[in-house]
Amino acid sequence: MSDREIIAIVGLVLIVAFGLLMVWWGLKMSDATFSSIAAELVSGQLRLRDDRIAELEAEIAQLRAELIDSEKQRAWLQNELVKMSSSEGNLRVQLHEVSEIYTGSDGFIPATAPEAYCLRIMYQMYQAALTEGET
Repeated sequence: MSDREIIAIVGLVLIVAFGLLMVWWGLKMSDATFSSIAAELVSGQLRLRDDRIAELEAEIAQLRAELIDSEKQRAWLQNELVKMSSSEGNLRVQLHEVSEIYTGSDGFIPATAPEAYCLRIMYQMYQAALTEGET
């Protein structure tokens, strides 16, 4: 072999070795790059998840506040219903008294227009009391 051939072979070996070194270094760097990209993706997903958790916690807090308000409203409405029920009982008693007054006026013949008007109003209240008693 001549010196030129030896130099060509050594040059070729060096070029191949340098190419292999570059490929190895590129793979090593791509692993590092891949690792850093993967780490960035994971951290980004974690940030997104943390943000979503914070949003959901705020929504839960708002729903709890609304639930407390609705429970307060429910208690108030129940109290009002109790008041109305007792008021309804009182009105029934009063309507019964009206019907008793009208029944007691049987045979009364009005002598004046105001008396006739009063008798007619008493009759209307009596009918309302009867109608209310049926429901």
